[in-house]
Amino acid sequence: MSRQRGLTLRLTDLDELAHRHRVSFTELADYEVLDPPSFRNSADTRPWFPSHTPDGRPLRLRPMAGVTIQEIVALVAHKQAVHVTVAWVARHFERSDVVVVPLDGLPTAEVGLIWCTARENGRICALADIAASRNTADANAGRVQRWRRGWLR
Repeated sequence: MSRQRGLTLRLTDLDELAHRHRVSFTELADYEVLDPPSFRNSADTRPWFPSHTPDGRPLRLRPMAGVTIQEIVALVAHKQAVHVTVAWVARHFERSDVVVVPLDGLPTAEVGLIWCTARENGRICALADIAASRNTADANAGRVQRWRRGWLR
């Protein structure tokens, strides 16, 4: 039920990088990068992007807690920071003054549906089944991962 997706950089349309076809991860050391807690795993590491560029420069990470995606996009629009995200996600939260540019130098990210199993119901299960049946590989992965339900409570 998950897919590998390339990462992108969300930034204001006023920034010089906004007019490029691609941006290198190394260039992010020159910017403040939003660092929501959802970007960290249980080991407190960032599975999507590291804290340093490949040449060793530290990122200027801006820790965030309890921030919505709408607030993140507003911070980007006001040129307070840039945001690393997945293009597939970025399409759902667009603004005319914010652009999304492909980001080079990072592995793809795995994205998929998650839900709180304490509130699981028939509609949620039906949506998960539809998403898993989109193609054969995903359908098989969805059935295999069903036993893992309950990890998020």
